Amino acid sequence: MSTDEEKQLKLNELDDLVFGAISGIAGKIVEFPFDTVKVRLQTSSNDTFNGTFDCIAKTYKNEGIAGFYKGLSSPLVGSMIENGVLFSGFSLAQHIIRKATNKSEDEPLSMAQYTLAGGIAGTGAALLLTPVELVKCKLQVQDVESLYHAKNELTSTISKTATNEIANNTVQTTPKLHYKGPFHVIYSTIKNHGLKGMYRGHMGTLIREVSGGAAWFGVYELACNYTMKSSNVSNKDDLPPWKLAVCGALAGISYNSLSFPVDVIKSKMQTEDFAVTNGKKIGQKLGKGFVTTATDIYKAGGIRAFYKGCGITIVRSVPSSGIIFVTYELLKRNFGRHEYV
Repeated sequence: MSTDEEKQLKLNELDDLVFGAISGIAGKIVEFPFDTVKVRLQTSSNDTFNGTFDCIAKTYKNEGIAGFYKGLSSPLVGSMIENGVLFSGFSLAQHIIRKATNKSEDEPLSMAQYTLAGGIAGTGAALLLTPVELVKCKLQVQDVESLYHAKNELTSTISKTATNEIANNTVQTTPKLHYKGPFHVIYSTIKNHGLKGMYRGHMGTLIREVSGGAAWFGVYELACNYTMKSSNVSNKDDLPPWKLAVCGALAGISYNSLSFPVDVIKSKMQTEDFAVTNGKKIGQKLGKGFVTTATDIYKAGGIRAFYKGCGITIVRSVPSSGIIFVTYELLKRNFGRHEYV
């Protein structure tokens, strides 16, 4: 490869990093309320919420709109990092595969090769994403159990106790905050568990990102390839935004459908401070590792426990993933320094 080609490749990777980061911001703003509901369903006890709509209603009633955006700053940064690394990593992985198979930079890869490139990209994203997700999950679920169970206890007490007795035995309904914000989570985690504490649940993140990245990019490229053929065009730049959005939505559905059970395990591991199963804290047991966490989840709720919050996650992936890919493709189309096939 000539010096000019190497320079162009680096510029292309920089474009992918920046465009991916911007796309991540757009997608995260849309999906975060859904993500909050998902994490709360994944980590709460069976009697806290009676499903997705009950979780939404209780969150809004008790915490307002702000309750859906708890801990947004950390995942917003995380989404920038994740999508920036994913898109630039995907581009770099394609280059490596083309070089290994003696293909030119303009020659399209097979669907299997696109899928492989997506998995490689996910590996890099997982390393950077684990600490960010740990902070996000802790902020999203802190005091959820104490808040809703305390209010249930108050209602029960009112029905059984005279008003004057309640006045003398006030039930605490306002939860005490464990963390004041993202930096407090980071400080407390490192102080109590060292730097390795920030990588709690990394195995789950790694499995999710590798398998999810492979599915995300693989399905997107497959959908785009089919759409280009049916539209009689030879380049993604010729596809209208709405068709790119549909392809992106399909990619998002495939990502979450494949990786969701692993994400449940990861969320449990990262929120063990607050993890409750059937009303009993299992933090220490969860601390044994990925396999032990998965076993405990299965014993507590069977296979269904690995899909708590899956419905809303699939729903959120449609607009979120669609927006991410449309934003990325339009930025690349209008501001990129090289056209990809």
